[in-house]
Amino acid sequence: MVRGACPATWTGGPSIAHGGWTAAAFDDVVGRTVRATGVRSVTAHPGVDFVLPVPVENELVIRARITGAEGRRRFVEAVLELAGTGEVLARADATMVVVDDRHYDRHRAHMDERAAGERGDAPHAR
Repeated sequence: MVRGACPATWTGGPSIAHGGWTAAAFDDVVGRTVRATGVRSVTAHPGVDFVLPVPVENELVIRARITGAEGRRRFVEAVLELAGTGEVLARADATMVVVDDRHYDRHRAHMDERAAGERGDAPHAR
């Protein structure tokens, strides 16, 4: 369970959180949920159902749980509630893929290669 509030800077409507903020909050919490099992993961598929408007600057609670696993995939469900009320404002389901540290090394190498190509100093492919 994670508690927090959407800051007013993420308003999508009058005193209402932008849907992108809600999706990002879910993504963070489902990732933390898998990480709590001792493995790292990346998001393969995020899904969000918006039930009711999420008010800004109000205490919120996100509860998440792993509902299954298949190979490297972890399936996570989460709900976002208005704290103290139990009122569900949004639901999420996510497919996370377990990765190792080499995943991040490969990503950094790819970004370095891209930057070198943009600068024009990348080796030419033959």
